[in-house]
Amino acid sequence: MKVTILFVLAFALGLCLVKICFITPYPPGIFLNRGGNYQLNSKGIVYTSSPIVPLTFPFTGNADWGFLEDADPESFEVLNHRWAKDRLHVWYENHIVKGADAKTFQLDKTGLPKDKYHVFVWDYNSCKYHPSQCGIDPATAEYFVGDNGRSWYWDEEWIRDSKHVYFDDRRMEVDRKTFRRLTGEWDTSRDAEWFVDKDFVYVKRYPDYDENDSQIDEKPIELVRVDTLRKPLEVIPHFPTWINSNDTLRYASEYLRNGRNIIFQDKVVVRDIDVKSIRIVSDGDILHSSDTCIINDTLRLWYGERVK
Repeated sequence: MKVTILFVLAFALGLCLVKICFITPYPPGIFLNRGGNYQLNSKGIVYTSSPIVPLTFPFTGNADWGFLEDADPESFEVLNHRWAKDRLHVWYENHIVKGADAKTFQLDKTGLPKDKYHVFVWDYNSCKYHPSQCGIDPATAEYFVGDNGRSWYWDEEWIRDSKHVYFDDRRMEVDRKTFRRLTGEWDTSRDAEWFVDKDFVYVKRYPDYDENDSQIDEKPIELVRVDTLRKPLEVIPHFPTWINSNDTLRYASEYLRNGRNIIFQDKVVVRDIDVKSIRIVSDGDILHSSDTCIINDTLRLWYGERVK
């Protein structure tokens, strides 16, 4: 019995070795960073989104991998799990970042990729980074819009330098010093994404989509000024029994109380009302809820429209 078990284990180990050595997309190598995303093997330096690709090939799911063209092992430096450089090139994953100065390229404390001459921004069409085209100052640029202020996750669409705020490589006409995001932990596809500065309330407006989720027009995502900033500022959350009522700005919704005005997504739907109470009544479906906003127990809003 013991001999049979040992034979089976040896046979399985032999199959694994054959698989790793001969039936893999690339030979096994030495990990160049802790997570193993960059590896040095007999063919060069390879990037992989999953270090176990050689073990699971061809059942690798959505794992990406590829060799780094012209990479110099002697000067190669891994910056994080997706960025690397050598003396001549900068790579995002396994793609050379065109226009990058390898000597001065760095990821700053917020993770923003930049060199002495450029800030690099993400292009959703090509799925690559390229130098900014709107004059962002590399010396002072940084990511600053986090997930509810938590710096471990930065929204890469938003960058600021010493003078301006930029969204999707476009300069925004907002107050640089006070502009911030009102974010929520329970964001769904229907929730508004609001921002404020010292003067105004803004919302991110997305293009229209048809019933097949195809974009109807070619307009980019816009930042729209909705209302003058007032007090108190209060998000009306979907889940009032789950939250700390003194911290409503942590939570997402379609409705925002801005002083005596009520905003629904990108429109002021009620103006100059004495708000004594306001709440959301939900049907319980988080993604497709038909929420009703009730103000002072008498005024009811459904999708921002007054109903009886």
